[in-house]
Amino acid sequence: MPGARDTFLDEADIQHGDDIEERIYQAANESQELLVLLTPWAITRPYIWMEIGLFWGAGKRIVGVLHGLSQQELATDGRIPLLLKRGKMLDINRIDGYFDELEERVKARETLP
Repeated sequence: MPGARDTFLDEADIQHGDDIEERIYQAANESQELLVLLTPWAITRPYIWMEIGLFWGAGKRIVGVLHGLSQQELATDGRIPLLLKRGKMLDINRIDGYFDELEERVKARETLP
């Protein structure tokens, strides 16, 4: 299961026969933040909204990465929940900046008593 330094990827970490919703719920509870890839295809998948809702409900960080969508397209798409439209989105070509920020957050958590 994911810990402070581990990752969870539904396609890689959910085994055949697992309860998909339960595994996503467990991972969301054990994770610190969600990095969600928002593509035209991904926004049509129901489980992506379940994952986002779990993190939002728990008050955890949600980082949206855009690929094949612009911030403007996302903002005007009526299918996209307002909670995502309010957050600062990241273009996939600038993801290195996110990883730098993430590394700093992980280091900061490791120094907590």
